[in-house]
Amino acid sequence: MKVALFHPEFNAPRGAENLILLFANALQDAGLEVRLVCFGWDAETMGGRLRPFDTRRIPSPSISWRGRPDPRTLSSLRESIKGCAVAMAHNHPSNAYLGLCGFEGKALWYCHEPHRSLFAEQANPAMALALAEGRLDRTSKMGQSISGALRRSRWKRRLSPRHRGRISLDRAGVAKLDAIWANSAATAGAVARIYGREAEVFYPGVELGDELPPPVPWKKPLRILIMGGFGGYKGLGGLLDGAARHLRENPGTLALDIVGQGRELPLLKDLASRLGLGGSATFHGFLPPQELAALKLRCHGFAAMPGDEPFGLVFAEAAGAGLVLLGPDHGGPLEILDHGRAGILADPFEPSAIAHAFERFCSLDPSARESLRRAAFEGAKARFDASDLGHRLVERLEFLLR
Repeated sequence: MKVALFHPEFNAPRGAENLILLFANALQDAGLEVRLVCFGWDAETMGGRLRPFDTRRIPSPSISWRGRPDPRTLSSLRESIKGCAVAMAHNHPSNAYLGLCGFEGKALWYCHEPHRSLFAEQANPAMALALAEGRLDRTSKMGQSISGALRRSRWKRRLSPRHRGRISLDRAGVAKLDAIWANSAATAGAVARIYGREAEVFYPGVELGDELPPPVPWKKPLRILIMGGFGGYKGLGGLLDGAARHLRENPGTLALDIVGQGRELPLLKDLASRLGLGGSATFHGFLPPQELAALKLRCHGFAAMPGDEPFGLVFAEAAGAGLVLLGPDHGGPLEILDHGRAGILADPFEPSAIAHAFERFCSLDPSARESLRRAAFEGAKARFDASDLGHRLVERLEFLLR
């Protein structure tokens, strides 16, 4: 069987690109022929990871004012995937163009998340609701980010024929697809809201160990690993605020190990200073894989409080590392934390709720800690283990063909 994976660009090893290549390797290891189709790639930044595959470049589409698809892109895509039994689109606009190109095989969209700039409110329902209800502080980084996105979306829909055309093109292409897979039930819900179509949940693959790592001795300060991006939707400001509130009442109980880099880093360091976190927050910047693995071995828990996170790969990876998980009460992370059975949940828009989650974490007895660690690890192994990805993919693709 030949399978084509269609993604706009492979210019950096980011989340979607890494997952697509994980899919490609798993399919190839299972004996299938894999073809990659895209508008372009950067062989140097991808580190040679495209070499094992038949990779084909097609023209990047021009954006029309009225939502008409680019005929050059349609024709080239149709020719590039000819002879494949299944073509799987990933990020926009690959989903739309695959649906519209007249492919003779089965056309499938693997939805990592709906395009947030086209569907700002429907793709971010928890943040939009919290903002409307006043639970999300408009002056916070997250509040500024989502309020700005909603405002831009509303004006573009009113004033920009090109923006409305992009929405029409996206909807028209998705309507013609044979099937849609989603990386979580949260993403499947967004697909239903936006397109009125049912999406099957197919969890991505995550590299996990064979056994639950042993627990780190429970000595205070308890170390909390924080990573997963610093952008406005990631909610790191609220997480720092919640930790600071907890530490004011319970000094010396927590130490935050914050991993990552980006243009927001200086502002976050300044916020941590203003909140009085001092030596309780260590900003490590970027860490190579070996150093990150060593840090995980010293940590007791993992915390992140993003808004409307579609899946939450860092939570699954932290579950595999045997850390106690603290996460938001909605979105993809809610599924990884099994609705509170595999971690501690909090409202990410309420710093006081986050503070309470840290209090719960610090007061866990040995039995409760081990129960949460084991539930998170076993749940991740059962649903996300990359060693089983090829089998899951082939089984689901054969069902689609039948």
